[in-house]
Amino acid sequence: MRKISIIADGQFADKQEDKDLVLSRFSFVKELGAEINLVTDEKFTVLPEGCPYKSAKHRIEFEGPTVFDYDPAFLKSLEGSEAIIVHYSAVNKKMLDAVKNLKFIGVLRSGVENVEIEAANARNIAVSCSPGRVSEPVADYTVTLICAFNRNVSQHDMAHKGKWEQDKSFVPPLMSELTVGIVGFGIIGKKVAKRLAGFGCRLIAYDPFMNEEAAKQLGVEPVSLEELMKQSDCVTVHARYTEETANLISRQNIALMKPSAFIVNTARSRLIDEEALVEALKNHKIRGAALDVYNSEPLPDDSPFFQMDNVLLSPHIAGTSGNWTRMTCAAMETELRNYLEGKKLQYQVNK
Repeated sequence: MRKISIIADGQFADKQEDKDLVLSRFSFVKELGAEINLVTDEKFTVLPEGCPYKSAKHRIEFEGPTVFDYDPAFLKSLEGSEAIIVHYSAVNKKMLDAVKNLKFIGVLRSGVENVEIEAANARNIAVSCSPGRVSEPVADYTVTLICAFNRNVSQHDMAHKGKWEQDKSFVPPLMSELTVGIVGFGIIGKKVAKRLAGFGCRLIAYDPFMNEEAAKQLGVEPVSLEELMKQSDCVTVHARYTEETANLISRQNIALMKPSAFIVNTARSRLIDEEALVEALKNHKIRGAALDVYNSEPLPDDSPFFQMDNVLLSPHIAGTSGNWTRMTCAAMETELRNYLEGKKLQYQVNK
C-alpha cells in the first residue's frame, strides 16, 4: 500500500485533538489506496547550545534546511513513504537519502524555505506549497494594524498607561483620506485591498507579476515601486520573500516616503532594510511603523524598536486566528488528492 507520511512539528498538530483533525482531513487517502503515517518531529524545536534563534522555525527562515540533522528513529519512521506532508520541519538531502521511494513533498505553508529544492530536483521529486493558508487572518490583522496605528490606539491605551491622557497634538487623517500602497498583490494583497475598499481609501499597488486588469477591477491602481513609495500615506508589505526580493523596501525607497507616511509589515522582515527603517524611525523621517515580523525574534531587550515612540509592535501573531490546523490542511488536501490521482499539481514550485 502507498504510504503518505505527515510530519507534525512543534508548531503544528502537537495536541491530540489537532492530530485527530489532521487524520480526519486526510482520511480520503485510504479511498485512493494509501495509508496515513502521522509522525512527530519532536527534535525540530530543539536547537544547539548557543544558537541565536528562539525556534527552529526561525532558524529555517535565515539559514535554510541544510543545517539540520535528524534522529535515526525519526528517519526510520519515514521509510517507504511515497509522499511527505510537512509544515516547518527541515527537508534536506539527508532526509531524501533516507526516504528512497519519495516522489512528492507537500509543504503546509506558502513558502518552501524548509525544503532543499535542489536536492528534490536531483531526485525528480515534486514539491508543492499551500498558498494563502493563513491569508484571511493575516489580511484581517494587517487592516487592524493600519487602523490602530493611524488612530494612535496604542498611545491612548489607558489600560497599560494607567492614566487618562488625551494626546491632541496630532489629529490623524480619516481612513478615507489615506492613499494605501500595497507591495505585493498576491492572495493576501488582494484580500487587504478588498477590506480597505470599504473604508474608501485610495488604493495603489506594486507587483511585477500582477494582472493589471484584475487589479483595476478591484479599484486598485498599478504603479511602479518608486511611485508607490512617493504617493502612499501607508505602505503595507505582502510580497513573497526570495533572494530577489530581499530588502525590496530599500534605504533608497524608504527615503522616498512622505514624512507623514507609515509602513506596515506582516509578511517577512527581510523584505525591508531593517537598519534603514530603524534610522528613519529614530530620526522621524517617516511617521512610524506597525510591525509583526523582525530580523531577530523574539526581539532582544536592547532592540532599538523598544526605545521608540512611533512604532506599534506585535510578536509575529498575524496568522494566529481561527481554526489554525484546519486552515493549514485545507490547501494541501486538494493538492495531495491531485498527486495520488495522477492529476496536474496546482501549486508545484519546482516544475
